[in-house]
Amino acid sequence: MPQLFEQPVQTLRWYLWHGNAMTAATTLKVLQIDCDCLPTKTKNLRETVRRVKAQGWELASYLSNNFDTLVNYGHLYRNSLPISSSRTDGCVDEIGNARIGKRAT
Repeated sequence: MPQLFEQPVQTLRWYLWHGNAMTAATTLKVLQIDCDCLPTKTKNLRETVRRVKAQGWELASYLSNNFDTLVNYGHLYRNSLPISSSRTDGCVDEIGNARIGKRAT
């Protein structure tokens, strides 16, 4: 990924981690506009811009469809609350395997 896209991507990650979906969506729109304004002289840069735009539209679609269910992981982390359900999933799998008599490999 070109250095040009590193800062916007880091900014998007921060906003999404902290549950700021509206600000992330705005940042994503600005990134899309910046991609349109880039002089794409080389084939490599054109392909990179095309991928960034495609992934940006995919993320924008995800945000619009899941806006109400996005989690503020920063808040959970700062309050020492769990941010993953992996422990629960592991326990459910273990119980399910014990009930059907499946052995661990």
